[in-house]
Amino acid sequence: MKKDKLLILLDVVLAGLPVVMLALIWDPFGWFGFSDFWMMASTGVFVASIVPFLAFVWREKAEDEREEAHLAIAGRMAFLAGASVLAIAIVLSVFAHKLGPWLPLALATMIVTKIGTLAYLRAKK
Repeated sequence: MKKDKLLILLDVVLAGLPVVMLALIWDPFGWFGFSDFWMMASTGVFVASIVPFLAFVWREKAEDEREEAHLAIAGRMAFLAGASVLAIAIVLSVFAHKLGPWLPLALATMIVTKIGTLAYLRAKK
């Protein structure tokens, strides 16, 4: 049981660190006022923290049908949340006349990957 709690804690840390680093880098309220050096260092820590998170997502394996359903639901919710936030950001950026290429590219990548993976898995079946 102790091992399970340790793994849960590790999962929370691996998922939480990139989020914390994003908040520090973004600094929407200007609370931190980092110098250029600290912004670059924070960005480096973010990049270093995203790699273990990606490994965490990659190693997810279901042990039974219930866990498999939970992983599918979590993946669906994450996709819907990400697509919704990106769609809202695109609309707001268009209204502000400041739409760069990254928001549409991120949303298009998510959609094409989702559809492509589903088509591949259905064809493989």
